[in-house]
Amino acid sequence: MRSNTYHIATLMTCHNRVKTTLACLDHLLAQEFPYNVSLKIYLVDDGSTDGTSEKVKNRFPDINLLKGDGNLFWCGGMRLAFGTALKDKFDYYLWLNDDSILFQYAIKTMIETSLYCKKEMGNDCIIVGSMQDK
Repeated sequence: MRSNTYHIATLMTCHNRVKTTLACLDHLLAQEFPYNVSLKIYLVDDGSTDGTSEKVKNRFPDINLLKGDGNLFWCGGMRLAFGTALKDKFDYYLWLNDDSILFQYAIKTMIETSLYCKKEMGNDCIIVGSMQDK
């Protein structure tokens, strides 16, 4: 890792779920970071007509908001977000569904799990988080 800072790109796609998307972003940005973390969010709004882009940009002006025409769907939107993020160098790429609410220490756990994998197995790893239904 560079200079003890963990650089994380968060990749998301949304369509016409403004309240859901905003709640996800609120929880993402409320994470407890015991480490020095640089978080950059790439959100693809795939043609929402409910004001998602405007509300997200007003509330979170630093988000990299990418727009689709409604034909990307989740897979195409994530491909666009990932392709855009790959232009910069990140330590981690967090693929996050906009209807997911992260626990307070989710990113801390992700970093610790990654460091453990590197130390114990000598390799980077793909980390998949478990889900809990309300």
